[in-house]
Amino acid sequence: MMIPKQTPLRDKKYLRWIAGLPCCICGGASQAAHVKFLQPNVRGIGQKVGDDCTLPLCPPHHLIQEEHQGNVTGRVWFRDQNVNAEYLTLALREIYKAFMGRDKPDAGLAQYHAEDVIRHAKRFLENDNADCN
Repeated sequence: MMIPKQTPLRDKKYLRWIAGLPCCICGGASQAAHVKFLQPNVRGIGQKVGDDCTLPLCPPHHLIQEEHQGNVTGRVWFRDQNVNAEYLTLALREIYKAFMGRDKPDAGLAQYHAEDVIRHAKRFLENDNADCN
């Protein structure tokens, strides 16, 4: 039985929007970082994961994240940074669709909600980690 080939989502507007958000680790100026472990079965040789699997990371954190792209090491690295990559990519996608994917996009409201989700997601994981120690 043949499995149909999945084509990763490509959306330059979404990448620009993600790059305009603060780094989800330090809050600095960011760029859109593709998080490979979120779509382990989609990639081919030399192919990136979909643009919907990106997070805002500053250049130094983006470089470090690139070194930890394995399925296990990527998850552990984000967890060590108090970032739930799966939750955050999903939440940012939903915010983008809700505020930017309509007839009259509201970039200000999308930015506000995205920054709020990044702040709260990080605080939630910090509290979660404190309970585990």
